[in-house]
Amino acid sequence: MSASAILSVIAPQFDSNPNRSAYIGFATGQVTACFFVGDSRRDRAIAYMAAHLLTLDTNASVAGLSSGPVTSKKEGDLAVSFANMTNIKNVDPLLAETSYGRQFLNLRNSSGLFIGVTGGNDNGCSSQSFPTDD
Repeated sequence: MSASAILSVIAPQFDSNPNRSAYIGFATGQVTACFFVGDSRRDRAIAYMAAHLLTLDTNASVAGLSSGPVTSKKEGDLAVSFANMTNIKNVDPLLAETSYGRQFLNLRNSSGLFIGVTGGNDNGCSSQSFPTDD
């Protein structure tokens, strides 16, 4: 399933967004194939990142934007408390702002760097150029 198709499943509210394709492109640039090994894992990561970016862009409160997961609710005099994700180790505060970003973090945390024998098919990972502090 492509990243676009996954995005339609997890966040159908963005199907009519005129910037949807652009955000999939932005997300594709941020999700490295070297870390998310396998097309299906990378496509899922791209879809969650695109949904996260679209949610931040539209500032949609109904689409998963919050401080963190709900930690408590109260009915009389309505009160809802959210977790403060900025103080949790290994959590990017910006990604923690949306439910899609938290799903991306779960996927990222379930992945690990692959250590293997060099000289094989590395999907072009070794040929990528990375910025330096020149």
